[in-house]
Amino acid sequence: MENPFNHGPEYLAYLETLPKEFFLKILENIYLGIYVSDRDGNTIYANPAITRHYGKRPEELVTYSNWGIWQGIVSPPAYKEVFEKKRTLFYRQMHFFSKEILTTIAIPVFDRNQDIDLLIGITQDNIVKFDRSYDEIYYQNTEESKSNFKDIIGESKIYLQELLTLRRAAKSKTSILILGESGTGKSLAARYVHNCSKRKDEPFLEINCAAIPENLLESELFGYVPHAFTGANPKGKKGLFQLANHGTLFLDEIGDLPPSLQAKILFVLETGKFLPIGSEKYIEVDVRIISATNQDLEQLIEEKKFRDDLYWRINAITSIIPPLRERKDDIVPLAFHFLQQNNRENGTNKKMDPLFISYLLQYDWPGNVRELKNIIERCYILSPGYNISPDKFPRKIKSLDVDTPYESQGTFDELMSAYERDIIRDCYKKEKTITKVQKKLGLSQNKAYRLVKKYCADLEK
Repeated sequence: MENPFNHGPEYLAYLETLPKEFFLKILENIYLGIYVSDRDGNTIYANPAITRHYGKRPEELVTYSNWGIWQGIVSPPAYKEVFEKKRTLFYRQMHFFSKEILTTIAIPVFDRNQDIDLLIGITQDNIVKFDRSYDEIYYQNTEESKSNFKDIIGESKIYLQELLTLRRAAKSKTSILILGESGTGKSLAARYVHNCSKRKDEPFLEINCAAIPENLLESELFGYVPHAFTGANPKGKKGLFQLANHGTLFLDEIGDLPPSLQAKILFVLETGKFLPIGSEKYIEVDVRIISATNQDLEQLIEEKKFRDDLYWRINAITSIIPPLRERKDDIVPLAFHFLQQNNRENGTNKKMDPLFISYLLQYDWPGNVRELKNIIERCYILSPGYNISPDKFPRKIKSLDVDTPYESQGTFDELMSAYERDIIRDCYKKEKTITKVQKKLGLSQNKAYRLVKKYCADLEK
């Protein structure tokens, strides 16, 4: 049996044991309409489902000798264009007799000389009524519908473990400290905690302690009474602690908080009350504090730049968001997510070249998720057509030594196999052993062995 999909020898041997009747049973009963033509346009197979779309039985279709039968029946015709472009094409077709809108996928099958040998057509009507749908489950109650879980993009074991820790911690009122490099998504993690907590229907407010001058930061946090100082609003102003009452206040870059304000925040955490600027009356609040920083707070304590008593109050639970270079499994899902965002905003459907993904996986991403988002947006803007290729990367990424992925016709399974191969090869090059690959990627022993043997045979000594 030929092996164009690079199956492992065990699976290939298994396929050879399956009888022809097994495959026929699948083809004859599948809901999708399937027909197969040879290079001359002769229909050599059609399954019963095709009758639902074209009104012709398989017995009739296999007697036709060319594609001309579809002229004036479906538009636009797909078949000859596949031979010109030699890749899988996607069509939205109109059937003129039934006025039905069809989704058709035309897939070329190549021989050993890379000439088209067969053409597979898959046709499906646009389904609008479902027996079950994810949204009736996802939105079945108010709690789930108001959560932001769908905004969390991640598949790596190390990242999902941190989210699990945060989700458990969210049920309490305990202060949480989120650590991680710049651009890893600490703000998103803080909002995730809020949405997992009983406070999710209350305010979530955030402030960057490094972005606001000290004299203004105090008034932003605690507010002030009318005429508290020159230039103050004559009506006074509520601070974030008061506005976030019963909700969550996220203090980003807390390592840059001035010492004078550290004492005031510590007082709020210990007593649940504060004094607005110029006031003599305390205001009581119930606020859950989440803090974040990319600095070493223990080092700042040694340097007398951060209060140790405040440190112990804000880090009752600490979560460390790993950098993107340590969560390679998240790069592809995040890249697709950012590309889809650009496609939606601009009404396009651009795709990433498989080699483009290989470069993404090879790069270390010092700017983490923020840098990945910016790179995807850059490459999207600079790509005039519908294919985003590596030549749109900045020089620092284009200069990487990247393996060429398997040739792909663009189907989902083929693309995912290419991504899987790149992840395994990249990890094996760095870790050198199957056992280390297993631990690094969180795989079972059998799966790690199988994948390394499948993709890294040329790298093993």
